[in-house]
Formats: sequence, structure tokens, C-alpha cells
Amino acid sequence: MQRAWGLHREAQFRDMGSNIFIVHFGSEGDYKHALNNGPWQFDFSVLILKEYKRKTRPSEMIFDTVDIWVRVIDLPPNKRTEVFGKALGNWLGEVVKVDVDVDGFA
Repeated sequence: MQRAWGLHREAQFRDMGSNIFIVHFGSEGDYKHALNNGPWQFDFSVLILKEYKRKTRPSEMIFDTVDIWVRVIDLPPNKRTEVFGKALGNWLGEVVKVDVDVDGFA
């Protein structure tokens, strides 16, 4: 994962069991990059990253969502709006962001 994430400093991985790992990043910049620039995959499986709260048991952590980027090709010009993008995104799941210009068009 270090190569895939393009880390500047070495990260340490600790196996917590049940396919859960704690990653200690060598820098805050590397941590933010890995956390905010996914989705990531490992061995053809999705890799879900979450901020870890030290008092939480690994068995209590829920990994049931992943942010993905969706590109819809060949939309009519009148459908390339933030409003339509949010409507379409909400049909798929929960919208995080719709990429549009300052006028609200993609």
C-alpha cells in the first residue's frame, strides 16, 4: 500500500485480526492523503480507511461504506447541473460532492 498511496515516509501496519489493520503513518500529510484520496483497493478488494478512536474495540468498528467517484458519460447539456448530479448521486447512495464550475454546470 505504501507504493499505491505514494507515501513520503514509511508506514507501519499492525494486524488487529478479522481483516482489520491499524496503520501508523510517518507524517500527517501521508495520513491525510491516504484518508482523503481513495477509494483504494488491495488484491482486488476495496480498502476502507477510517479514523481510529483509541478507546474503540476493533470488533465495534463498522466498515460498511466507501466514498467512490462516479462519472456519467454523454449526459445531455441540460442534465449537466449540480442539481441533477445530486439527484443522480442520491439515487446511487449519499452524495459527498458534485464537481461543477462556478455557474453550477459540469
